[in-house]
Amino acid sequence: MMDLKRFFRNPFDDPQISDDELRAFAEDHLGRLSAANTGGEFDSRLTNTTAAFTAFFGQVTSNELKIALQKAATQQMNTRWTAFVAYMTRGGEARVADRAGNPSALYTEFFPRGLSEFHQAKVIDQQSLADRVKQLATTNAATLGQDFADTVSGLVNAHNAARAAQVTSKGQTVDAGTDRRTLRAAMEVQLFDNVLELAQKHKGAPDASANYFDQSLLENPQATPPTPTGPQPPAPNP
Repeated sequence: MMDLKRFFRNPFDDPQISDDELRAFAEDHLGRLSAANTGGEFDSRLTNTTAAFTAFFGQVTSNELKIALQKAATQQMNTRWTAFVAYMTRGGEARVADRAGNPSALYTEFFPRGLSEFHQAKVIDQQSLADRVKQLATTNAATLGQDFADTVSGLVNAHNAARAAQVTSKGQTVDAGTDRRTLRAAMEVQLFDNVLELAQKHKGAPDASANYFDQSLLENPQATPPTPTGPQPPAPNP
């Protein structure tokens, strides 16, 4: 039977894997994961992996890959915002109107420009609007309900995290003041997390690994035979 311990070991935590090999593997993995992300299923994993990659290696070098990752991160951010707007303009508005009344001072605090403010908010204004609503929901939890405050907070936090990931995905340079070993360890853990999640998705189908990973990029090429030393036999006559 296969030793179960092997599933708990991080295969990337290996000193025999050079930084160059890890970079080539990780960038190839990002490309494969992005190609498989047709329905946005891996948006969060792509942005998290990109953040770890850029922190350790610097900017992603492939232009096509950069565009794909940026697109995925932007899509995730927009999806989170759409979920927040949908809630606030339907169930959220109904809760405020029911508990605080419409018109009321509290209702006006939530919707000073009506529901159109949510639908028409520009990207640059979305986070401040979301944070304002979150603060109001938290402050008035006794009136509007703790469940309402928790729902709003969850939606806002998800959007803000997606926005931060979208900014990160534009690429960043390595922080020279950060310990290189710490950054590499974070990259190794992120790749391990990806392996575990993808293995869970494709249980019993080991061949699916090739859709996401090229393990050969981590394996040293065949070593060049050493140059002979000492006296050499004479070369044969032509």
